[in-house]
Amino acid sequence: MRKSKSEFHQVFGLKLRFLRESFEMTQQQVADILHLHRSTYAYYELGISEPSLATLRNLAILFGISLDDLLDINTHRNKKLSQRMRRQGAYFDF
Repeated sequence: MRKSKSEFHQVFGLKLRFLRESFEMTQQQVADILHLHRSTYAYYELGISEPSLATLRNLAILFGISLDDLLDINTHRNKKLSQRMRRQGAYFDF
């Protein structure tokens, strides 16, 4: 079943937050690396707005994952990330 656009934004935002916290980074630190305002990055995590393709690429590079994993395209690889998130107390299943 396909996720709705708003559900995708929520899931994507939760994944960004999990990744950022896994790297023990603040929103400001990620925003600075990506040359964004902190509020712009915060909107990504909140599911309010979506990053450009260039920003998606940079996020994937920053967090050391593929775009497929970042965008939840390949469910087999994301299964490992989902399991890790559940073990660490993340509450949303990807």
